[in-house]
Amino acid sequence: MKYKTKHNPPLRLGAALIGLLVLAAAAGSVVNAISPATAQNLPEALHGPSLTHWLGCDAFGADLALQLFSGARQSLFIAAVVTTLNMILGLIIGTAAALAPRMVATAFTRLIDCFMAFPGLLLAILLGSIMPRSEHSIILALCLTGWTSRARYVRALARGLAHEPFIEAATAGGASRLRIVRRHLWPMMTGQLLVQAAMSMGSVVIAESSLSFLGLGGSIGNPSWGHLIAEGREYLVEAPHLSIFPGLAFVYAVIAFNLLAEGLRQRLNPSQDA
Repeated sequence: MKYKTKHNPPLRLGAALIGLLVLAAAAGSVVNAISPATAQNLPEALHGPSLTHWLGCDAFGADLALQLFSGARQSLFIAAVVTTLNMILGLIIGTAAALAPRMVATAFTRLIDCFMAFPGLLLAILLGSIMPRSEHSIILALCLTGWTSRARYVRALARGLAHEPFIEAATAGGASRLRIVRRHLWPMMTGQLLVQAAMSMGSVVIAESSLSFLGLGGSIGNPSWGHLIAEGREYLVEAPHLSIFPGLAFVYAVIAFNLLAEGLRQRLNPSQDA
């Protein structure tokens, strides 16, 4: 029986939530181009939610909703770039660690093990603290620490698929190892890697917000959710909305990507839920 998307609530809900997040990020970019999200209006400092400012204002009177939309743009951009780069690195290195000649495969396997010996977030904090504060720095830090789990996953997939009949048939037919990888092995991994990519997006949002919370995030003047939560700590009693709303936005994004990952898993592997 063919699996139908309408019987997959996580996929539909996750896609809808992410669609709203993308729209918010796009709206934030447009509005920010007209008037900076951090524009100050001191008479309205620390004001709570109202008809004029739906989510209230920060300590300098800047509209919190606009800052959240701007933060959504930064989080989605960083998550997309980091996930893409990590998947490419993980796919190449993981495949080499599984199928390359023995000495080469061993070298790549040891490289993966060496990087995984360091706690990823702690290494990202170290790298973020010694590099200039910018989106490029945080992308580099998260890429240098995030590709290892993707490579390990790809290595396990490649080793499992290497003994499948269609791979053995292609080998017996005289196909080169590179052709087998490009034409047979990698296409068979597509479904699992899409699920991993969706999960990775949520993980990168967590990591980016964590670094921003510690003051190691994006450039000054381009607020991120973690930075907004950190700033709101000073006003938890008189203006709790400054931390509550950025925190809810952060949770919203992570849940959305996790729902998408679960929906993709059910869509691409329906037999597992039979």
